[in-house]
Amino acid sequence: MILLILNIASLGTIWIKAWDDVRPGFKKTRIPTARDHFLKRELNFTAAQQEEFDTLMNMHRIELESKIEEIRILREELMSMMKNQEFSEVSEGLVRAIGEKQSELELLNYNHFKDVLAICDEDQKQVFLETLKRAVGPHHRDRGPASDEGRRRGMRGK
Repeated sequence: MILLILNIASLGTIWIKAWDDVRPGFKKTRIPTARDHFLKRELNFTAAQQEEFDTLMNMHRIELESKIEEIRILREELMSMMKNQEFSEVSEGLVRAIGEKQSELELLNYNHFKDVLAICDEDQKQVFLETLKRAVGPHHRDRGPASDEGRRRGMRGK
């Protein structure tokens, strides 16, 4: 029990520090819009596929933003307990709730990828699966179109 509280306190300290570092110039995580999404170019979608992709992306974006906001609220509540040094079953429950929301977020992304895959033809499916593999594989920040742009700007690995 003591180790669990120490782990929560350690994570809380890291979160508080990270949140304080970000908050002054708060910059919200950018979720790509359907209009400018690189996959439309990468997969060379037809006009009909682009329209379907746009619909999927817009729905996914709404669900994703909602889930991220739920996680943010839970983290803020946990951090306020941490700042007041309230270590209890309630704070442990918040940690579990954050984990459940993270799991829901992963499932949301998985289902979205499955929906995108369903609108692809066989060649596009292969490109999409390879793109996903690069995106989630080891050193994913060092690969792909986004990192190429970052390297051109001198921002490798950031």
